[in-house]
Amino acid sequence: MSKTSQHPGMFRLIVTLTVITLLSGAILGFLYQMTAPVIQANEETRLKKNLTDLLDSFDNNPLEDAFTLEEFPNLRFLPAWREGRLSALAVEATSTKGYAGAVTLLVGFKGTGEVLKVAVLRQKETPGLGTRMTEESFLKQFVNRLPDAFPLKVKKDGGAIDALTAATISSRAFLDALNLAQAGASKALARLKERLP
Repeated sequence: MSKTSQHPGMFRLIVTLTVITLLSGAILGFLYQMTAPVIQANEETRLKKNLTDLLDSFDNNPLEDAFTLEEFPNLRFLPAWREGRLSALAVEATSTKGYAGAVTLLVGFKGTGEVLKVAVLRQKETPGLGTRMTEESFLKQFVNRLPDAFPLKVKKDGGAIDALTAATISSRAFLDALNLAQAGASKALARLKERLP
């Protein structure tokens, strides 16, 4: 005698749970499909606002002019043009070395390679510790700095950056993304300048 014939309610329970699971999955998939465009639009709006805050004045749409480089496939470069001249360059860079996940920055660079401003686009660091990377008191130490002449490492690692208290891993992830952005910006700025008349 099989176990299901000994417990006739067991088969009904398995079928019921399977139907509930499939239905729940279908509903979640449908909701994801419905909300994905809204989420994408909200992210693009937030990125446009950050670009406006980050870069000097520009008369193009950096999102439409965005490009990548073969050497830096994980970076997105957003050039800002004004009257046909390169005004600035924003670089979107992500480090996967955060304490609680990835840290994504948007870094604005002058044509000289100097940092204009840094914005944290996404992070999931510890509230009250790593999340302080979004505060002006931390971000201001990068403004108007030429990364080549300013070691982008925390003081604990021989650099010049004041790490966030009790959040050295988060600080290192931030700096990893900033170093990636700077390395990519050097190449991208050189290529953009080659295209100028």
